[in-house]
Amino acid sequence: MRLLPVHASFGLTLMALNTSITSSFSPPPQTYLNPTSLLASTAESSDDIISSSSSPTSTSTPSSSTSSIEFPPPLTQTQRLARAAKFWSSALPIVLSYYSKNAQLRVQEAFTGVPLTPHEEQLIWNEQHRQGASKLADTITSLKGFYVKTAQIIASRRDLFPPEYTE
Repeated sequence: MRLLPVHASFGLTLMALNTSITSSFSPPPQTYLNPTSLLASTAESSDDIISSSSSPTSTSTPSSSTSSIEFPPPLTQTQRLARAAKFWSSALPIVLSYYSKNAQLRVQEAFTGVPLTPHEEQLIWNEQHRQGASKLADTITSLKGFYVKTAQIIASRRDLFPPEYTE
């Protein structure tokens, strides 16, 4: 009997997610162009080009009304640590539940003397994955930002994670 299913290594991957959160790097706030106004400016420029090609005497002036969006300042060290604590207070119990489920199955097999069939074992682990994925999805959705982007990357790696975590 295997000690842990192949997907139990998921917990080790979760531990690597948080390394950049607690770093002390704080970039200055940045200003970005608003994509909507940029598209509007492009459309106006296209209209100007079309109208100038239809009447050679008209002159076009490029639109200079690009607005910008200023993002909020970076999180403080305390805020980053609070986010990391929230993540780990959710992720660590999920990781530990895999070890607990594995121990439960080993003890059950030792007492009954009847090993689980591969189908039964698969059903049990699928339910474990479903519960863990649900809890982790709720936490990640509430944390947003870095955690959502990391979850998107994880979701693209169907070869490494159970389907419950990649859906």
